[in-house]
Amino acid sequence: IHAEPSVVTPSVVSIDLQPGANGTVSFPSIVIEAEEHADVSVVVHLRSHDGSNALVIPQFSTVVGSGARVSLSLVQNLGYEARSIAYLRTEVGADARFLFGEIGLGGKLARLHLDVGLEGRGSSANVVGAYFGEQEQVLDYRYFIRHIGTNTRSDMFLKGAVEDDARSVFTGMIRIEESGQKTEAFQTNRNLILSDGASAQSVPNLEILANDVRCGHGSAVGPLDEDQRYYLMSRGLDRVAADRLQVIGFFEDVLGRFPRQELDPALRTMVTDTYEGVTARGTA
Repeated sequence: IHAEPSVVTPSVVSIDLQPGANGTVSFPSIVIEAEEHADVSVVVHLRSHDGSNALVIPQFSTVVGSGARVSLSLVQNLGYEARSIAYLRTEVGADARFLFGEIGLGGKLARLHLDVGLEGRGSSANVVGAYFGEQEQVLDYRYFIRHIGTNTRSDMFLKGAVEDDARSVFTGMIRIEESGQKTEAFQTNRNLILSDGASAQSVPNLEILANDVRCGHGSAVGPLDEDQRYYLMSRGLDRVAADRLQVIGFFEDVLGRFPRQELDPALRTMVTDTYEGVTARGTA
C-alpha cells in the first residue's frame, strides 16, 4: 500500500488474511508506505477456518514519512488450533504519527512482535491492545518502542483477560536513546485472571539514556474486584450479571482508544461473546 505525498485515502483499506489448509505454513507480507503528509488507514483481519491447524507468519512493514499519518488495526480471530507468529516493524519520520490497535482472541499460540522506531523530531506513536484467552491458548505480546528523535511521544496501553488454562505474556520495552531528549513515553498493561488455571505475566520495562524525559510505566494482574461485585449485587444483580458487567467495563477504555472507531461495536461484540461463551461453559 503506497500513499503518495499529501494524499489522503478516501476510505479504509481492508485486508483479509487466511492461512492455508491443515499442516501448511504461510508467510504473508504487507508493506505500508505513506510519503510526506499522506494519510492512510488499514484494517487487517487475520482469521482461519474452524479446525485448521495451519501456521501463519505475517510480516508487516510500515514507513511513515514526515508529517504523515498511518492508522493500522489488526483483528486476530484465528481458530483455536491455528498458530500465528507475527512481526511488525515501523519507522516514523519527523512530525509523523503512527496509530496501532490489535485485538487478540484466537489461536492456540498467537505471538505479536512490535518494533516501532520514532526516528524523526516530533514523531509519535499510540499503541493499544485488547486480548482474551480461553481454553489452553497462549497470547504473547512483545512490544518495543525506540525513541531516537527529539520531542517524540509514545503511549502504549494494553488490557487482557484469561480463563480456563490460558496464558498471556506481555513484555514491553521503551528505550530512549541519548538523542531522544524531551521524550514523553508511557506504558500500561492490566490483566484479569478469571480462573485458577489461568495465568498472566506482565513485564514493562524502561531503558533511558537521555536526561530530559517524562516517562511512566505500570502493570497489574489480578481477579475481578470483590468489592465491585458486592456493590453490583447489592443493587439487584446476580453474580453472573455483576461479573459480566465488570468484564465489559474493564475493556471499555481500551476499546474506545482503537484507531478506527467504526470497529468499536464489532470489537465489543467479539469480546462480550467470548466471555459469555466462557460463562455458558461454567468455567469462569
